[in-house]
Amino acid sequence: MATRKTDSDLLPADAVERTGTIAPIRLASLALAAKLDAAKIRTLKLQRAHLVARYGEKAPELRRIDEVFDAYATAMQVATLDVQRARVPPVSPAADRAIVHGRVVDTENKGVKAATVTAQDAAGKTLATAKSDSAGYYHLDLAPPAEARPSKVSLHATATGGKAAHPGHELEIAPGVLAIVDVLLRD
Repeated sequence: MATRKTDSDLLPADAVERTGTIAPIRLASLALAAKLDAAKIRTLKLQRAHLVARYGEKAPELRRIDEVFDAYATAMQVATLDVQRARVPPVSPAADRAIVHGRVVDTENKGVKAATVTAQDAAGKTLATAKSDSAGYYHLDLAPPAEARPSKVSLHATATGGKAAHPGHELEIAPGVLAIVDVLLRD
């Protein structure tokens, strides 16, 4: 299965720290990789349709094409997410705050506009609420408990039409923490 290296694997160790984001050339190469993977997927779909038409659904070659298709689809999703994350401006929480941000996506990995993302403490008290933008990005600025120890927070997301995140995401926050959490909405 094809795997993609993360930006930190491909850039010098301090490059991301120095710039606060990835280099524009790296962003362009990630976008190109996603496009190439999409083109290969279209080709594989055509090859598969040709084999099915010629030999039927039980053709032995179909298994190999399906495996390659799955590998390219996964690689394309990873590259697309890398590009989308790279376009989010870097954020740094204040010493007494915690930031949780990410993207609300549907089962097809498309951003969900105007989804409500809520952070609640262990007692169910709402700590912060945000609406996702047109690409599905959200940003929560939390005031964690004054004590230095982490506290548990759960994220819940809902969108119009009854879609909700299943299950809610559990995470620990503390002052000065930045968490990136992508939320999947299902029917």
